[in-house]
Amino acid sequence: MGASNKDVADVLISAGAKFDLQDKNERSALMLSSAFGRQEVAHALISAGANLDLQNMDGLSALMKTSTLNHQEVADMLISAGALRV
Repeated sequence: MGASNKDVADVLISAGAKFDLQDKNERSALMLSSAFGRQEVAHALISAGANLDLQNMDGLSALMKTSTLNHQEVADMLISAGALRV
């Protein structure tokens, strides 16, 4: 069986990956994992100190995007971790 998304995230975090870097649309790893409902990956990134309030090119944070996509468990996790509800 192959590695899970969480396993890959853990390896990258352990290796010192810069997980707050943003792609051409200004999306971070936390934004993408949250938007796709990848709760375990989002938790790993939050635990590693990911910036909760980065915004993409549309001005949306991980919490804002996750909320619009109905991933309530991830949204709750972001709120508990201190994400701003702007």
